[in-house]
Amino acid sequence: SSDLGYATLGGLLLNRRDVPDEDAQAQELADDFHTQILGTLDRSTDIQTAETLAKPVRTVCPDSTAAAQLDAMAEAILQACGGI
Repeated sequence: SSDLGYATLGGLLLNRRDVPDEDAQAQELADDFHTQILGTLDRSTDIQTAETLAKPVRTVCPDSTAAAQLDAMAEAILQACGGI
């Protein structure tokens, strides 16, 4: 429990795979864990390109949608952690 200094679940991140009912399934899982979806990352060739080059997507494609989504998820995580 949090009073013992253990980590708590602040939310989920949805790494999209483009499968049927993906949003509904992710929301159901979040509901089951009594948490929220903090952010989503769409499938992207920019991410695949960055992985091939073994570099961060922010470095390879700084103006991409994927980079913006990763920034938004990082901000959501910071907010969920109390702005550390």
